[in-house]
Amino acid sequence: SFPAFREALLNALFHRDYRRNECVYVQWHPDQLRITSPGGFPEGVTTRNLLTHEPKPRNRRLYEAGKRLGLVEQTGRGVDKVYDGQIRYGRPVPNYSSSDATGVRLVIQGGSESQAFAAFIFQRERNSGKPITIGEMIGLNRLFHQRTLNAADLAVDIHAGLAEAIAVLERLVEEGLVEPREERRGRVYQFTASVYRQLGKPLAHARVKGLDGGAREKAILDHVAKHGSVRREQAMELTGLADRQATTLLKSMVTKGALVAFSERRWRYYTLPDNGPSNHG
Repeated sequence: SFPAFREALLNALFHRDYRRNECVYVQWHPDQLRITSPGGFPEGVTTRNLLTHEPKPRNRRLYEAGKRLGLVEQTGRGVDKVYDGQIRYGRPVPNYSSSDATGVRLVIQGGSESQAFAAFIFQRERNSGKPITIGEMIGLNRLFHQRTLNAADLAVDIHAGLAEAIAVLERLVEEGLVEPREERRGRVYQFTASVYRQLGKPLAHARVKGLDGGAREKAILDHVAKHGSVRREQAMELTGLADRQATTLLKSMVTKGALVAFSERRWRYYTLPDNGPSNHG
């Protein structure tokens, strides 16, 4: 996004090492933007604490001039704006992993924004009357891309300790945005069904839950009871099964008398035994 690019470029200009006779490089690629600033991070700042380390401007006079001109973030947390400008639109987090002592290297991924995710974030902030924190935003963004998240991985993402990451996730639980699930490897978190509906993915919640056995059949029957019918593609979303597996399950349910199959042109759909072709949706 433009706000992320603007802040990243200003950071490169105001915080670069002017003792090095090198330029700030901006490389524009079809799928990403790369900004390289001469000199590494200021002392004490690393890619593992970038979001939590106190502001440490390298060129204080230039930095103060930038603040007076309104070019630099007053709080000194310009990196937060770089993150915010990306992740609130559903894009991946900024990547500083290639940085070293010779330069700070930032990669900002491009691609289409997610209007559904951006609208979800906007609505959440409007309803709560307060801005979402960077930690919460990163957690929600990660769940948008990878469906489940544990506290240890979030701690790495937000450059904080495990206790703080757990606190972030539990706040999201209290707000009804995510829910915990116990797995053999420990507790993981996922979006609630309500959030998936807001994101326009009403079937995704059941898929993330990893249904098996009778639970898959129940998910399909519940869907048919509510919507009148189900197609193979919807069964795949509901159960997390692949194409052939979903077809096999539906045929099995027909054989047992739980469903009745109908064909219409190229489409095949399934209803409850007491429903006819006119009742499918």
